[in-house]
Amino acid sequence: MQDPTITILIPTRNEVEKLPQHLKLLAPLLSEVAEVIAVDSESSDGTRELLDQALAPLANARVIDQPKGLYQAWNHGIRQASGKYIYVATIGDSIEPGGLQHLVEVAQNNQADVVISAPRMEMVGTGETCFTRWPIHHLLDAVPYPAVFEVDSLMKLILCYGFMPGQGIMGSSASNLYRRSFLASRPFPTDQGHGGDSVWGCKYAVEAKIYATRRICARFLAQPVAPGHASQDQIVTFEAVLNQVEASLKYLGVANEMGDVAYARAFLLGRLETNKMLIDGPRLIKQQFEYIGDLKADLDRRGVLIEQLDEECRRLNGLVHQAPQLAKPRGLKKRIARWLDPS
Repeated sequence: MQDPTITILIPTRNEVEKLPQHLKLLAPLLSEVAEVIAVDSESSDGTRELLDQALAPLANARVIDQPKGLYQAWNHGIRQASGKYIYVATIGDSIEPGGLQHLVEVAQNNQADVVISAPRMEMVGTGETCFTRWPIHHLLDAVPYPAVFEVDSLMKLILCYGFMPGQGIMGSSASNLYRRSFLASRPFPTDQGHGGDSVWGCKYAVEAKIYATRRICARFLAQPVAPGHASQDQIVTFEAVLNQVEASLKYLGVANEMGDVAYARAFLLGRLETNKMLIDGPRLIKQQFEYIGDLKADLDRRGVLIEQLDEECRRLNGLVHQAPQLAKPRGLKKRIARWLDPS
């Protein structure tokens, strides 16, 4: 039996094609938790109707509406929840029934605010193993910690800022568990694109009691990454993480309880420079493309002028060819002489 204090949160927006399989994977869990809340954000493809139909038989389930916005939907569902713990069942990702129970046991046994685990990474549409790795994967490989351990202050900083911004300490929320009361007073930022949970982890890592488990509890479907420079979402996340790095540096400047403040400060200063480069790089590329666009527009304008000049040249050339056949005005030479010497 699952712990009766869990709220499963299912955020949706136009997911009618993926939703049946998602609900099928969740089915062993839905009837054995305190409540199930589906938050639909203005779906127009039948997702809302499918949720109503699928969840109607469950006495502990309900569907609520929320204007579109990824983390706005998460926050709205959290405010409506009553369970002690929140599990966010993002569409496409899944967790094993025993995996969710394990996360709950870790949280209860250690009074944790957040329990994080490393998901199994698969490529979307193929089921093949994806070799993308997040900070939590590197942590479990590199550190000889036991099966369950508390993430200490210095390790939090390394997980938050030691890797590419946008990954962060949280990894995937589909492989984590949150204490509802902790989340309720610290909502996910809604202005960070798809990086809201990563920025949340950076912002609240210091005050959160975070435990990690070596058990693989969930599967995460990785989307193929398009080549080219960073998306606007990534840039927004980079900037937010940069702000949190600066905030952490201020914190470390006055902290006494951390073991090696000097090392941590040096580490974060290095990340500060890297993050600035990550932000400035895409901006520079974008600026270059804008310059190219301006040059093209200027060339287009010049092209129009060249065509006009070419047409004028053709007209003048025609007049030159016509000149020998034109009647020469009488007395022209005398008139010109008078103009040149009016006296």
